Amino acid sequence: MDEIVRVHERDSVRMCRRLARHGFLMGGSTGTVVSGAARWLERHDPAGALTSVAISADMGDRYIETVYDDAWVRSIYGDLDKEQEESHG
Repeated sequence: MDEIVRVHERDSVRMCRRLARHGFLMGGSTGTVVSGAARWLERHDPAGALTSVAISADMGDRYIETVYDDAWVRSIYGDLDKEQEESHG
């Protein structure tokens, strides 16, 4: 192992919801893997030259009432979409 990437739970949830907007209903573990991989690639491959592979460990059907429920997400994490907009622009 060369590096460990720590991913906050809110980043996992944000990534699950981002993937869902593109048609992929994934679970929390997958959100964590993809979020960590994306952050690693941003640091180590800013030109986008590398190809990456991630293992999707779970589907999102068990998260419909949590990760994919806007009211639940707001009650736990606040407005993740607004938070992301503020951090990127």
